[in-house]
Amino acid sequence: MRPQLKWVPFDAEDEVLDSQPFVGSEVRYNLMQLHRYTPDALLLKSPDGRAVLTWMAGWNAWLWLDAELNEEERRSRMNTLAEELDDRAIRLSGVSSDPEDARVFAALYAGRHGLEVEEHMELVAYDCPSVQSPVGVPGRLRQTYAADEPTLAAFLSGFVWDAFGETRSAESFAEDAARMAVSGQVYIWEVEGTPSAMLQLASASKRHCRMNEVYTPPECRKRGYASALVAQLCLKLLGEDLTPMLYADKKNPDSNGVYRKVGFQEAGQILGTRFQGWKVDKQEP
Repeated sequence: MRPQLKWVPFDAEDEVLDSQPFVGSEVRYNLMQLHRYTPDALLLKSPDGRAVLTWMAGWNAWLWLDAELNEEERRSRMNTLAEELDDRAIRLSGVSSDPEDARVFAALYAGRHGLEVEEHMELVAYDCPSVQSPVGVPGRLRQTYAADEPTLAAFLSGFVWDAFGETRSAESFAEDAARMAVSGQVYIWEVEGTPSAMLQLASASKRHCRMNEVYTPPECRKRGYASALVAQLCLKLLGEDLTPMLYADKKNPDSNGVYRKVGFQEAGQILGTRFQGWKVDKQEP
């Protein structure tokens, strides 16, 4: 029997996330680049560099495996990964990966711990190598500043309702909105002085810049504002030698359609799973 390969930690300077075969699927797994440069994130790889897990406490772990690995090799790496996580006393709340890999690892991991698995969200990854800008859309792109805090708070409230079905007041986003407004990473599309769409540049790696929290308030939709905002920022990023990328909810045909019209191309899908049933450890009296 072929010996199992024990997973080992790596740091931000390691080349595994800058080399083939990972780079060939980097768009789909771009969030792993954010974890890479996050203090206290767990970074693990198989010694041959053909499987990687990244994890930030409180969030889903992200798991990548080389597409050329056969079923036996994939399962072997998943088994040793589960063992490594147990050795480190880490309890995953969920895992995100290629849909098939996510289902296989989630079932394996849940079986070890008596957990239930919930398929939470399936994302479509996109990148934009060239831009098709909409024509005739009124308004202008501008960066946000401190005075935009109330607007961003209201937009964030609307965004979490659209994306996750969660009802949260604008007031609950006041702190986040204040930080975002002066971050230099948030842009709005302004029409006759009225903010009409929002977008955040979430994180940049060596080759890509990820966009998120694209939002248009209901009264401003179907007018091309979000498309114009996304297109203008894509042109800006491409001029900086960064390829724009983003994730879209597979179940939202409107947003997927907007991105495709601007020039985004699908780069694969990611399934997010959640684990239910962890027991709370009892505290010693």
